[in-house]
Amino acid sequence: MRTIVNIGWAAWLGLVVLAGCQEPEKPLSDFQKKLHQAAGGDIPAQISVGMCYYSGEGVAKDTAEAVRWFRKAAEQGDAVAQFYLGVCFDYGIGVKENDPEAVRWYRKAAEQGHMEAQYNLGVCYHEGSGVRQSDTEAVVWIRKAAEQGWAEAQNNLGVCYDNRIGVEKDDVEAARWYRKAADQGNAVALYNMGKSYERGSGVPQSAEDAARFYQAAAEMGHVKSQYAFGMCCLQGTGIACDTEAAEDWLTRAAEQGFEPAKIALENLK
Repeated sequence: MRTIVNIGWAAWLGLVVLAGCQEPEKPLSDFQKKLHQAAGGDIPAQISVGMCYYSGEGVAKDTAEAVRWFRKAAEQGDAVAQFYLGVCFDYGIGVKENDPEAVRWYRKAAEQGHMEAQYNLGVCYHEGSGVRQSDTEAVVWIRKAAEQGWAEAQNNLGVCYDNRIGVEKDDVEAARWYRKAADQGNAVALYNMGKSYERGSGVPQSAEDAARFYQAAAEMGHVKSQYAFGMCCLQGTGIACDTEAAEDWLTRAAEQGFEPAKIALENLK
């Protein structure tokens, strides 16, 4: 449920010494230029250098050094760097895992409107990770991210309304947030919309719409949707009965280890 930064670029060029003689000076590489800028306090350069050390692109991978540069930018108030630093503390990347520190940096970024930090802070409240557990507070932060358009947050806000997590149960609101995330192609939200239409929960019951959403998520590799759409094909629910297609989709789900799909395939024999 968390987001981890995975980005990096630049190339490292060093000086070569042969037989006590130094080659003619070469132009500074992009990494060296950014390192120089970062040392002078330039925030974007500090983040870029941190990214290079994090990914090992253009320089030897050194997550501790990545944390050092992220911290420099974070301490200057940059929300992106604060989020990255929160992730590092959250997952023990280049620093000892420290949930309260992760929460502290997520909060600093979240209060500046950083969408992913808002979502991660909400997850921390839901899990009671580094902060006293509170689903009410979790919903506050997840909603902030959802309202900025973060699909994963939109889907999980729907889950909160669907399951009475930090809010009163509201099937219509659940379906509304599922749809927002589904419209962005979020596979889990597409599945949840399928379930909503199958049950008539927050939307008019429609086997056809349920099958349509299941199929969309199944084509993205979502295992529960592959099973659900396979069963639609097998039973002719919302779509024409097609045993061959059913076997294909159930096989895909079974190959991902989904036990109900394995049982359904056994019953087809």
